[in-house]
Amino acid sequence: MKRKFIYRQFLLLAALLAAGVVSCNKEPAEVVPMEPEIGVSVIDAEETRAAVLYESTAGLRSEMTHEGGGSAFIHTDAYWDGTTTKYFNSHIFYFAAVTNWRFADGGGNIVHFYWPPDDSYLNFLAYAPETLTYTGVTIGSYTDRVPTFNCNLPVADNQTFSSGAISMKEFIYAFEAHKNKTNDAESGVTLQFTHPLAAVYISIASAKQRMTLNSVTFKRIYKKGTGTYNSVGPTTDWDPDTSDGTIDFTISIGGVMGTDMHTGSTYGPFIVMPQDMTGRTELADIKMVVNYTPYGGVATNSSEISITSLTTTAWVPSKKYTYALDLGTDDGAVNVNISVTDWDNRGSYTETDVD
Repeated sequence: MKRKFIYRQFLLLAALLAAGVVSCNKEPAEVVPMEPEIGVSVIDAEETRAAVLYESTAGLRSEMTHEGGGSAFIHTDAYWDGTTTKYFNSHIFYFAAVTNWRFADGGGNIVHFYWPPDDSYLNFLAYAPETLTYTGVTIGSYTDRVPTFNCNLPVADNQTFSSGAISMKEFIYAFEAHKNKTNDAESGVTLQFTHPLAAVYISIASAKQRMTLNSVTFKRIYKKGTGTYNSVGPTTDWDPDTSDGTIDFTISIGGVMGTDMHTGSTYGPFIVMPQDMTGRTELADIKMVVNYTPYGGVATNSSEISITSLTTTAWVPSKKYTYALDLGTDDGAVNVNISVTDWDNRGSYTETDVD
């Protein structure tokens, strides 16, 4: 028998009216749900530019706040454990006035969901932003406890849309399995978000005055593939779509040293699909090309860097990579030395449980 228990106060009231327990001629008494309400809390991230990354709780609260008019929210699906059938799907908003995350409809009205009375287990999948238009990600298939995601990342115009007016947004998600009334009704469900993609930055370690850094290109990268949730970590395992082929990802900079570019200038983040950069079967290594024009120079020069000479030869989920460029020497020659710094930006930020 198919089970579907979505307990709402108005449904329970309707049942009582139909049974004649509550008279239509009298004010209805307050209906008290028989099962505890499902509460949620969020552990996640704050935003930075150029692309928008979620790196602390404050940024996600700000974007998903109820006081913002309900224009942005976290999408949440609850599945019956052991099946691909949904118990419910909804949105989560942050209600700043009461400092709580709450289930709500698209207009920002609170919605109540209750635990199944038979103590069945539920699996929760949440992701942000719910509107995926500018993320380069779509939701894939769901098998029991294994959600997947598809990406087709933009690589043109420095990952902006509408002629540079809209920045690409990072996609994040949380998956929490095997939750039920007995174990989780009191504490609520904690949604701990993971960052399935990686981010790249370009920074200036040094450069000759008045030289122009035109662009940096990562040659032969994959931008399309499928990510699968892995409970170990947790993390996301990525399989490139090899049938789609590779592409050169060019980051346009156009900075002039000493004018609009200085030591320490940083460009990014630019979101990339995690992947190996070397050792790819029947495919050349990813290479990095720095395109520049020396001061007083007429010709534009390019310097190609082998990834195998760097300390990191893969982009890993939830890591950020800074490529620091050394673009000048006293004798006027231009050398390009790349250093890579990576760090895990999967936060551990705690929130109180939702009432």
